[in-house]
Amino acid sequence: MSYTVNGGAILTECISLSDDTPTDLMTASGKTLIVALYVAETGGGTPSVTIEKFSGAMSCHLLKDKALQAGELMLLDILINFKTGDILRVTGSPGGSMDVWVSYLAGDKTALGSPGWR
Repeated sequence: MSYTVNGGAILTECISLSDDTPTDLMTASGKTLIVALYVAETGGGTPSVTIEKFSGAMSCHLLKDKALQAGELMLLDILINFKTGDILRVTGSPGGSMDVWVSYLAGDKTALGSPGWR
C-alpha cells in the first residue's frame, strides 16, 4: 500500500521490550492517525506480541499474542484514528526481546491511501 501525505511530517516512536510488562508506546495528544506499526524480534528467540488501542476502560486489540520468528520484522500497514488520550499499548512475552515502532500523523494532518505495489 502507498500513501500520499499532505499537511505535515510522519512522526515515529520506538520502544524496546524484554518482558511481559504492558508498555505505552504512544498517547494521542489530539487527533492522531496511526499509519504503520513495525515489530522487530531482536534477541534470536520466538516471542509473542500484543498491540492494543486503550481508550479509557476499553481495550481493542490490533494483535493478540502474535508469535514472532527469530529475527522477524513484521509490518502492519494500517490507518487507525486515535482521539485525545487514546493509548497505543504493547506487551511482549517473558524473555522475549523486540523493538516496536509506530508511524503516525498528529493534529489535523491527513493521509490519503491508495493500493500500490512495494
